[in-house]
Amino acid sequence: MKKILIIADGLSGHGGTEKVIRDFYDYFTDNYKIKILLLNHCLNEEWLCDTHFEYVSAELILEDVLKQSLEQYQPNLILTPNYFYLKVLKEYKQASIIFWDHMSYSYYHAQKPVFLENIYYADHYFAICTGIEHSLHDLGISQEKISLIYNPIEQQQELKRTTEKIKFIYVGRLFCYQQKRCMDILHAIKKIKKLNFTFEFYGDGQDRTELEQAVQQFGLQEKVKFLGWFDKPWQAITEASCLILPSQYEGLPLVLGEAISYGIPCLASDCKFGPKDIITESVNGSLFEVGDVEVLANKMQQFVANPKNFYNADKIKESIAYLYRENYFKNLEKILEHL
Repeated sequence: MKKILIIADGLSGHGGTEKVIRDFYDYFTDNYKIKILLLNHCLNEEWLCDTHFEYVSAELILEDVLKQSLEQYQPNLILTPNYFYLKVLKEYKQASIIFWDHMSYSYYHAQKPVFLENIYYADHYFAICTGIEHSLHDLGISQEKISLIYNPIEQQQELKRTTEKIKFIYVGRLFCYQQKRCMDILHAIKKIKKLNFTFEFYGDGQDRTELEQAVQQFGLQEKVKFLGWFDKPWQAITEASCLILPSQYEGLPLVLGEAISYGIPCLASDCKFGPKDIITESVNGSLFEVGDVEVLANKMQQFVANPKNFYNADKIKESIAYLYRENYFKNLEKILEHL
């Protein structure tokens, strides 16, 4: 039985990367021996329950730690979403090294010396969206070394879309303008606050207090609610009309796929990267330019006025069939067999 070692750093235990790694572990654990090596301690360890994992102190010398772990475990495949120790890993000749870019490093760090010093030591590359695939090409990496795999979404039978009472939602970390641009949502709501709808924020983050103050300042107390963090938000969300994601940047935003799997359309910024891979105009949602509050407000206004005229729930669900868990892992299984 082949051995896979997944090496990760900088994980909180709450993010999409953790979810994808756990899904990978659960699916392939019957066919491969898999170990997760974490070079930090997570705040939330629940996602590691019933897995074979090991923590390593960041105070130790990284190169020595990795060499020792590789000699002890002797993996055939090494997967890592972190680029800065690819060069060290390459010294272990017995394994194929796969760089699994979850954070669009191949685009945002393409000019950084440390990134360029390490990136070419990988034997293969997993791209979770077409934007990352194109960025890897731009770095001179050949197509045969790149696999466009996306991220897995659980297919849902339940329909959570409602058009009776219009409810917009946001799910994720709360930042005013860093990455998620939640303040854009409040400015858009301010423009159309006389219309009949509500908005619910599911999540928490460093800017929650500032966002709550803006709700008071804009007079949106009757429209907007902050419901806090949920480890499993889709258990708390019983129904919604539309999800909004105004991000500055993404990798492949799982929250869009999760909403669509329940038949909920999405309004998302056309940021680098990911939304364009998931959103099909007039089928499961619509895109707007990053920071364009006016267009976001107009799209929300149109949705409130004619929610039933925009999207068919069955077509919404069918639009991401390639992301659904069964199809996703069948494709990934074929890729792993040839590595």
